[in-house]
Amino acid sequence: MMDEIKRLRTEIDEIDETIVELLEKRLLVVKKIGKLKYNANMGLTDLNREKEIFKKHSKSSLDTDFVNELFELIIKYCKGEEQKTRR
Repeated sequence: MMDEIKRLRTEIDEIDETIVELLEKRLLVVKKIGKLKYNANMGLTDLNREKEIFKKHSKSSLDTDFVNELFELIIKYCKGEEQKTRR
């Protein structure tokens, strides 16, 4: 039983690593978009895009509130990083 738990925890660790890698990739794209928006004199926030993100991910099998909170955190962090590209 303990071997199985250890194996499964290793699997979780690998999944967690993938999640972080994907967030890093997302941030790189966000920074590119931030530069393009800055050069085009566009605002930082695109409420329609945010609504689109929440709507798309509300179809997940995960709890909607959890998914929304998760993406609120991701978007907030990314906006902060995007803001840095404007300095």
